[in-house]
Amino acid sequence: MLAENDYATYEIIDGVVHVIYKDIDLDISSSVRIVKDRLKLQAGRFMPVLCDIRAIQGIDKAARAYLSLEGSAFVNAVAFVVDSPVSEMLSDIYLTTNLPTIPTKSFLNSEEAIEFLNRFR
Repeated sequence: MLAENDYATYEIIDGVVHVIYKDIDLDISSSVRIVKDRLKLQAGRFMPVLCDIRAIQGIDKAARAYLSLEGSAFVNAVAFVVDSPVSEMLSDIYLTTNLPTIPTKSFLNSEEAIEFLNRFR
């Protein structure tokens, strides 16, 4: 299953939702669309989510707040894939200011992220 919008691509692979963000600045409207499209793809099923945020340029406070609450709907774990100082900073800000209620970790590669998420399938 594959889906795409102006902000990200989405694919379910072996029971894990892969959200690969495009080269964007996230605001509240893009965040709402991202969550809406992910939920549509999941069709009411709880799943772990891999978020590849390496291409994101920035994210505003409203988007962070929305993603930390509404973005957790039907998610049982999240792994962020980071590799640049910007994506690492975005992940750190999210994890320290929004205190996720589900298991959430950052990784430097997708393989380690998938290994973590497989425990929640």
